[in-house]
Amino acid sequence: MEGLSPLFKTPTDKEISSLNGQTIVIEIGGTNTRAVLIDVKKGKPMVIGGRIDGGKLTDAKGSETTTFTSATDFFNHVFKALPNLEKMLRKNPKAALSIVFSFPGIPEEVKGGSLDAHVPYLTKGFIIPGLDKNNFMPVLNQYLKEKGIGEKQQIIFNDTPILVSGDANFGLVGGTGYNFAIKMRVGRLREIKKDQSFAPGWAANDEMLVNIEAGGMDDTANILYAEAVARGDRNSSILAMIDGVLSEDEWGKQKKEKLIAGQNKGLELQLILLKLKQKGLIKSEIISASLEKDRWKAEDVSAILRNQWEDRDVNKRIRKINNMDRQQVKEICEIIRDQATQIVACHLAGGLDVMDENHIKAITEGSFFWKTPEFKVKVEEYLKELEVEKVEFIPAGVDGDNTGNMKRAAVAGINYIESHKS
Repeated sequence: MEGLSPLFKTPTDKEISSLNGQTIVIEIGGTNTRAVLIDVKKGKPMVIGGRIDGGKLTDAKGSETTTFTSATDFFNHVFKALPNLEKMLRKNPKAALSIVFSFPGIPEEVKGGSLDAHVPYLTKGFIIPGLDKNNFMPVLNQYLKEKGIGEKQQIIFNDTPILVSGDANFGLVGGTGYNFAIKMRVGRLREIKKDQSFAPGWAANDEMLVNIEAGGMDDTANILYAEAVARGDRNSSILAMIDGVLSEDEWGKQKKEKLIAGQNKGLELQLILLKLKQKGLIKSEIISASLEKDRWKAEDVSAILRNQWEDRDVNKRIRKINNMDRQQVKEICEIIRDQATQIVACHLAGGLDVMDENHIKAITEGSFFWKTPEFKVKVEEYLKELEVEKVEFIPAGVDGDNTGNMKRAAVAGINYIESHKS
């Protein structure tokens, strides 16, 4: 488990419906750097300011493992990546700030009524002197003050727990990456069992939102997945290829997360097809000699699952798969998808075991989860096999603008501000 949310208690659906206010949401992470102005009226978040996209936060050479010289250097980098952010902050002086950042942290209130997190260490390869093991918000406020923008009331969130609201008990991300958050009693945290001072000020029955990285599957999820694997034919040539398609070094430490990450599904398919081509088992001229120049994507897997062989709107590589190879390639895509759905289902069932609950109501974000054909259905089927009594997946956003978690952050931030007014 990694990453404690700063929410002591998530609001009920009724409490959410009474929230009103504006917040500028800034997302800083390994996948996205972006900002947007969101207005919340009666609990409904709406984007009212132009969305600013900065892509991945990388250094000058394009590396995601970024070393900054100071906190000022880091914030300069963020403002450069989001060129209209300063204008947005100056134009909306009364809007609060909700920061969405992928990192572990223990929630703390800081001077001025802002919510921050004491950061044991930064993730995503960020090395930021002046922020590591420090409070993020006071340092950011000092930076804003020096720029003449003025201090802001601020709230900082881990990226996945902010999805959980109302009576949902899971926040699930199944997009370029994969992880989920659960509501959990502090007394059940394994960290608190090792160190009673782990979460100062929290009572054993306080409900904390805990972010669980897929790379750290708990024992229950591991056992369930091992059983699911055992029920399949592991000697099948295609399954053996999937198991060995990338080495442990290439997967890195978070193999389970990458097995579900959408950005790796196309690569898996590409490498399997390359092996089949080398063995003379497929005839289609579809594999480039360079994986990086002609890399397959998760959308390619989805297009094949939809039988979009002749569709001019999809990648031309798919149209080059000849009729004789198509059924075999589609079956490979089904196996790649089903492996990921098994892992998701086992994680969720394992989360229920940790929470001592028997139903799943998950606010879910990510194109890989929602747009891969039959993905959601397969997850539900596996959960039924695991005897989960009730399953419900709710889209984080319904308008297709990919700001679902940012809208959740806006609502959660306003809820915090409203509930902590003196």
